[in-house]
Amino acid sequence: MTYAAIDWLSKNLQPRMKLFEWGSGGSTAFFARRVEKVVTVEHDPTWFTHVANTIRQHGYGNASVSLAEPTPPTSSEPLYRSSDERYANLTFSRYVGRIDEYPDDYFDIVVVDGRARPDCIEHAVSKIKPNGYLLLDNAEREEYQRGWDVVRNWPTIRLWGPGPYNTYAWETRICQKIVQTP
Repeated sequence: MTYAAIDWLSKNLQPRMKLFEWGSGGSTAFFARRVEKVVTVEHDPTWFTHVANTIRQHGYGNASVSLAEPTPPTSSEPLYRSSDERYANLTFSRYVGRIDEYPDDYFDIVVVDGRARPDCIEHAVSKIKPNGYLLLDNAEREEYQRGWDVVRNWPTIRLWGPGPYNTYAWETRICQKIVQTP
């Protein structure tokens, strides 16, 4: 995430919040220090083991990290694809669908920073509480536009700049789910 997004999160995350994250990493520990509950799903088994061990070693009992590897698609399964060619013949349906295990309006913030991002956004919308947030990292990428079309009417903060581990600028976008009352 961009440094600007990290700053926004540092100011806006609250101890009673529940957060869902597609794509685990350093952000998982960052979130676990700031919110009540972190649910993370990871697709890569090696990275999953690393993050799960880190979370356990630091005693973040409020964070759960699960593994949902991509699989060859079956005829009854949605084709949730990654833009990464290494996964061209696989579906991320279990990965994307992990959020569906939770009731609607459950999470205060959903972070999309992993695979099959447009599909993750579509599944996230109903799971975000009214006035909650959706965060997408690398939002400038053309292949994520289909996901943004789902939340195009939500108020949006666009945060450009560099971030940890990179020297180039990119965009992290944060959208708020505003629910109109009759």
